[in-house]
Amino acid sequence: MTFHALFKVLALAVTAGTSLVAQASDCAAVYSNATRNITSIQKQQTELSYYFSRHCQKSGEVNQSSFSLGIEAVVKQIPFTFSASNADSKSKMEEFCKTGSQQNYFSASSTDFRDEVVAASLNSFNQCIALENRGLRFTHQEQAPQSVLIFGELTQNFISASLDAVAYDPTAVTCKSTGFNADGTAVTLDGSKSLKISKNFTVTCTRKPKVEAQKTFYPRAVIGLSTSLGPYTVELIEDQLFGFTLASQARANYDKALAQRDYNLNEALGAKAVAAQLQNRLNNVTAEAFTVSYGEYDRPSTQYFAPRLYCGTDIQAHANSVCGANRTAIVKGLGSYGGNKCGYGHYVFACLSK
Repeated sequence: MTFHALFKVLALAVTAGTSLVAQASDCAAVYSNATRNITSIQKQQTELSYYFSRHCQKSGEVNQSSFSLGIEAVVKQIPFTFSASNADSKSKMEEFCKTGSQQNYFSASSTDFRDEVVAASLNSFNQCIALENRGLRFTHQEQAPQSVLIFGELTQNFISASLDAVAYDPTAVTCKSTGFNADGTAVTLDGSKSLKISKNFTVTCTRKPKVEAQKTFYPRAVIGLSTSLGPYTVELIEDQLFGFTLASQARANYDKALAQRDYNLNEALGAKAVAAQLQNRLNNVTAEAFTVSYGEYDRPSTQYFAPRLYCGTDIQAHANSVCGANRTAIVKGLGSYGGNKCGYGHYVFACLSK
């Protein structure tokens, strides 16, 4: 390998190491939103199945033990539309168990899940990396199901950036920020004007609930931010507060999503470790340059490539001797001409630490 080619390899190695470190940056926090897109109906079916298994028999009868638990409090927790004719809690529970027995114990739809938000989260991650490389990092954190915080952080000094547009459905979301007014008052971000980004800022987007069949839920929403350095997108899943913590299939799918997220984070951390090892090796590389020539007599040209070695001397062996056992000798010839016994040749060589 020539001296010039070796330094090209080193430059490429530094570039690769920098890229790996960037990909293991804070942008990985975007994966915290990589969950399955569980609709409110699917979640409701899962919880109905959970309450049925606790308080009902497969025949449709109510477990006698449930009557001693405070049946009125239990009925209020169940996301079920009871008939208007059933006024007392006991009748409502009997209706619930009977309906559940007829509908396959409310379990028919509880395993229907989609993977849409994983793709959306990967899209946000890629956008985050692209922006971060230009000097502006975006990440977000969801307070499910009501709101999401979007963080903008300048990662390079003297960067010029602006928030040019914010797009979302105003019937589903409203976004504000205190980071663009000198007095710290909140500004509603509606994309009507471009705002200069001169410091780190936070955008707070609050979701607007909808009510259907006496149930409150938050429809799926997409928030798009366009800056002078690139776009960033946040997708929020359709969600509803049901209050359960022990649903079997919903919990299993959620845990699977978390495991996938943790795997991706570990992959990123592994890449960061490899980059750190490579950078450490590069930091310890040293190079020392020398000259040498050969010929029968001293000539004007050889004085610039001292020492002059006699005809037949092995130039590579000379370089290896100068560099020693702990360094690698890289030799490059710079030209020669005829004359006297063997002509004259000129070289430079470098000693590189291993």
